[in-house]
Amino acid sequence: METDLDLKDIALQIGRAVLNSEHKHYVAAQLDDRDHVPRILRIAGAVASASLRAGLAEGQAISVREVLESQGKELYLAEWNAQIMEGEDARRVMEEGLDEYERLRDAARREVEDV
Repeated sequence: METDLDLKDIALQIGRAVLNSEHKHYVAAQLDDRDHVPRILRIAGAVASASLRAGLAEGQAISVREVLESQGKELYLAEWNAQIMEGEDARRVMEEGLDEYERLRDAARREVEDV
């Protein structure tokens, strides 16, 4: 079966599917954020590294990693938003969610290898 998609598009589709699956598991199993955020980085890094080994240019592989990390972050923040309780200051709570994500991401970057 032939496709009009290039290697970068295929990598992004696969990466997004894996991230969506991981996110559903994170929500259903009520995983700890300290486990989930590093998984986002590992998934994005693994897809980017595999794409690089398959022939994708380094700059495009880095772009794949960045796009997938961004999607993982968006999924995380969407779930954070879904947990806002009535009467809470949504803006403040979302700022806390972003700060928490960035803190966990920064800690995970020291442990996660990527492109």
